[in-house]
Amino acid sequence: MRLAGVLVALQGAVGAGVVVRLIVLGFAGSGDSTAGSAFTTLFLLALAILTLVAGIALYRGRWWPRPVAVLGQILLLTGGLLLLATGHLWFGVPLTLMAVGVLVGLCSPKSNQWMAVPFDLTSRSSH
Repeated sequence: MRLAGVLVALQGAVGAGVVVRLIVLGFAGSGDSTAGSAFTTLFLLALAILTLVAGIALYRGRWWPRPVAVLGQILLLTGGLLLLATGHLWFGVPLTLMAVGVLVGLCSPKSNQWMAVPFDLTSRSSH
């Protein structure tokens, strides 16, 4: 789970960096006009920051960011497959492999056992 946390945090940091770069390019006047509206840009920045926070929390052993990370991997997998379908192999292959690897790690039996520990009431001794 710690490795998954590091990878998810890395994805969030890279995503935030890309969005900040788009914002800076937009203010400089050299940005791509298809980058989207201000609302879309802020939404993507919030999503990237949430992913970064979820990755850090996963690394620290918290259970709550796991669903956020799984949803993020599904979205990244979709993006990676779209890049593969459009012939952008240099970006599509690593993104797809990373998303599949993290998703498998997040949904493995060991991960499921780890996630169930905070909700396991049978381990408490009854008086």
